[in-house]
Amino acid sequence: MDSTVKAIINATPLPLSIIIVGVGNADFANMNILDADDNPLKVIGRDIVQFVAMRDFQTETARYYLPKAVLEEIPDQFIHYMNENNIKPSPKIQRNAKELSYNSRFDREYYDETLPEYYA
Repeated sequence: MDSTVKAIINATPLPLSIIIVGVGNADFANMNILDADDNPLKVIGRDIVQFVAMRDFQTETARYYLPKAVLEEIPDQFIHYMNENNIKPSPKIQRNAKELSYNSRFDREYYDETLPEYYA
């Protein structure tokens, strides 16, 4: 556990997010420590770890919230990294609709009539 905490602390300056999904009924107390949402690791730095126990999302309705729970911290982690490193977004590029190309391979007529059942 000590070497893992040190590795996470050393990784906080990097453009990195660590996602841990706990599978099964094990004791995930150490994973919650690594997640550091309640008690930050002993360093001033970014929160780069997200831990989610899959067992918390086992009902029919709750399973749809698993991807949200797993990915929900990444946007804030990204913005914090960019701000911390004074990285500004590129200027917005304006495109005229006429400039966009069209690829016919995504057209249904491009395929023969034996489309897979899930595509129909």
